[in-house]
Formats: sequence, structure tokens, C-alpha cells
Amino acid sequence: MDASRTTIEVLLRTPAAHHDVLMAELLDLGAEAFAAEGEVLRAYVPAAAWSEARREAVRAALHGADPGGMMDVREVPAQNWNAAWEASITPVLIEPFLITPTWRPVPDPPEDLHVLQIDPKMSFGTGHHETTRLMLQLMPGHVPTGARVLDAGSGTGVLAIAAARLGATHVVAFDIDPRTEDNIDENVTRNAVADRVTAFIGTLEEAPAGPYDVILANINFNTLVAYLPGFVDRLAPGGHLLLSGLLTTDRDALRQAAARFPLAETADVTEGDWWAVAFSHTST
Repeated sequence: MDASRTTIEVLLRTPAAHHDVLMAELLDLGAEAFAAEGEVLRAYVPAAAWSEARREAVRAALHGADPGGMMDVREVPAQNWNAAWEASITPVLIEPFLITPTWRPVPDPPEDLHVLQIDPKMSFGTGHHETTRLMLQLMPGHVPTGARVLDAGSGTGVLAIAAARLGATHVVAFDIDPRTEDNIDENVTRNAVADRVTAFIGTLEEAPAGPYDVILANINFNTLVAYLPGFVDRLAPGGHLLLSGLLTTDRDALRQAAARFPLAETADVTEGDWWAVAFSHTST
């Protein structure tokens, strides 16, 4: 089959908790689009860019994330995958936020909604993932007007922008993935919060010391536990720490890890297999 007229579909069957890690690996290997449903992740790579070495790299990544995961590869007719992906991104309502890409304008939105225009450009944070929706549910009760906020693992910047819209006056956002840099800058500017949001590529250790009234972190269990000491060091007394990227099966272990610090749980929310939690800093 003519490689110029075909695309390689890589189908991975593994729990959704592994999808983000595998998507990042597949992006590095040339994937142009993704589709996920339940435990199935599909990635599309131009046939001309595919090779046996790339097949083995995907297989190794899958085995590292989930030794029991299954992989299938086949050729499918080529199409405009970017257009297909854009068509799949629709507005998402998580009151008081409405997240929409610029190519799907919302006519006459209600005045009580914060409309966030987020063009993801294949980075995460469109509002379609449960972990983002859970964080947006927790934020209205935990981000006061005038707050100083740290957004760890910012991706598209959606949470940093949402914090600014809730009244935060100073937001520092960071991500370790350099592919997010231009995307967050564009989204921050598009949503008219560039005067309140500063973003950089790096780690928690490189973030200003604070203190912060609110820390937002939508990452994964292992990274959140590793970052807990740094979060607590940077959190103002009485401040709020909001954590997402967690499975419901992580609850007990995360609570045990948090019990070593002056943190009191104030709220939690679940959606499907995903869980998010809010703590307050109890030191005075």
C-alpha cells in the first residue's frame, strides 16, 4: 500500500491511568492524532514515519507502564488527522467555567460563566479529561480573590487561567514538557490574563519560593507524593493545596502521605475511576 496514502493506527489496550504517559511517548515517535475510549488508546502515525524500531519503542513504553497491556498495529487510509482531532474538541461546561477552543465560538454565553478559550495543540488540558474537570470543580471554593497561586504541571495553562478568572492576582505556572511552552503563552494571552500569569518550563525546585495561598497540581500519584514536601514549604498558613491526576485506588496511600504534613483534608470529588482532593495548611 502506498505509504503516502496510509496511516499507521497503533491501538493500545491499557487502563486510562497510563494513557497520558503513552501519549507523550507516541508524540515523540511522530503520532499526529489520538482517540481514547475507556481502556483503548489509538494513535495515528504517518506510514512514512513508522519503522520496526518505533514499533519496539512503543511496545517497550507500554510494557513499562503496564506489563499486561496489549498492542495492535495496522494500516488505515490517510486523512486529515488534525482536522479530525479538532472536530473532536467540543466545549466543556464545568460551572462556573466553560472551556472552548477558538474554532468553536460560544454565542452569547451566560454572564455568570467564565469562558476559557483553550487551544490545546495536542498538549493536555482541554477539559475533556476527568482530572482537569475534577480540579475545576474544586477551585471555586478554594481560590479567593487576590490569591497568589502556583500551578504545577500546567500543560495548556487552563488551571492557571481559571485561577486568574476567579480573582487570583499572581499565578506562577510551570511544566517540565517544553512542548507546552508556546501553547500556554498563547492561551494566557488569548484569555487576557498575561498580566497575572507567569509561566516557565522547569520543575518545582525552580519555582519561586512563595508563599502561595493556593497550589494546584494535576500530575500523577508518584510525582505528587514526591512534591508534597516542596508544596508544603511553599504553601502559606491556611492556604489550600489541590491535587488531581489520582485514581480512586490512590486515596488511602495519598492520605497516608499527606498525614506526615500539617495538612487537613477539606474536600474531595470523584468521577469514574478518578479522584481529586483539597487540603488546607494547618500551621500558623
